[in-house]
Amino acid sequence: MKYSKLGLMGILAAALALCGCSSSIEETTAVVSKDGKVTSYLFEQFSQSYYDKDELEQYIEEEIEKYVSDNPEASIKLSKLKLSDDTLRAQIEFGTDDDYAGFNSVTFYNASVVQAMSDGYEFDVDFYDITDSVETEADNSSDSSDDAYVPATVSLDDITADTQNKVIITDENIDIRVKGKILYVSEPKARLLSKDTVSLPKLEEGDEKEMIYIIYN
Repeated sequence: MKYSKLGLMGILAAALALCGCSSSIEETTAVVSKDGKVTSYLFEQFSQSYYDKDELEQYIEEEIEKYVSDNPEASIKLSKLKLSDDTLRAQIEFGTDDDYAGFNSVTFYNASVVQAMSDGYEFDVDFYDITDSVETEADNSSDSSDDAYVPATVSLDDITADTQNKVIITDENIDIRVKGKILYVSEPKARLLSKDTVSLPKLEEGDEKEMIYIIYN
């Protein structure tokens, strides 16, 4: 069976905790460590009879080998891949945010806010304080209105007040976990799953990708 990289990413559409990662991870999740490494936790349910685990694993390994051959400085490793009970589970480790972005053909930048500005990233977007979104969402669980929760906006001065603040800039609508505390995001529909994990809203049909800024420290 042949797979394209985009097809593979479609197959691996959601994430599940594997081997030491918190069981609270239930959606496609990129976990960013303190040293900048990124671990992708993935899973998808489908008919096991349609896919072959060994063939899929071989394909992923070949895609990694091909990418590293073209980018010798890259560090990418398929740590886990398991197919059981009609569920595919995978864990892929990336040495840097650049490795993750390049292999997955997405934008994924992680650095200090100061460094991001120095690298030319514009912070001319609205930022929102979603630190109470978990409690507020629970309070409004019976409210069907899309406007039930409206986060407060914050200024660029708030973003840059602490020189230790970091930023993740991405166009990938997934869950993201950091080593630290998430403070602000540029997407008002984002929700905190915990102080270190933000869930970015899934794109609807016809939606265009946009850069999302996640501020944390």
